[in-house]
Amino acid sequence: MMRRNYRPEQSIDKVRDTEILLSRGLTTGEATRKIEVIERTYYRYRRGYGGMRIDEVKQPKEPEPGRLIV
Repeated sequence: MMRRNYRPEQSIDKVRDTEILLSRGLTTGEATRKIEVIERTYYRYRRGYGGMRIDEVKQPKEPEPGRLIV
């Protein structure tokens, strides 16, 4: 299988597409095959980008108040 590196925006789209397919009654395996990633990759994307919008990814991350940056 060919390895692809998706941009964060594409990863968010893949998570959304999978969630839509899951809501239609497909299993996780079937849904991930349709979006052409393996289940492990889907779960990694969901953990990293779940609930994010594309405009949130493009913004530079600001440090949390009270945290020191080393």
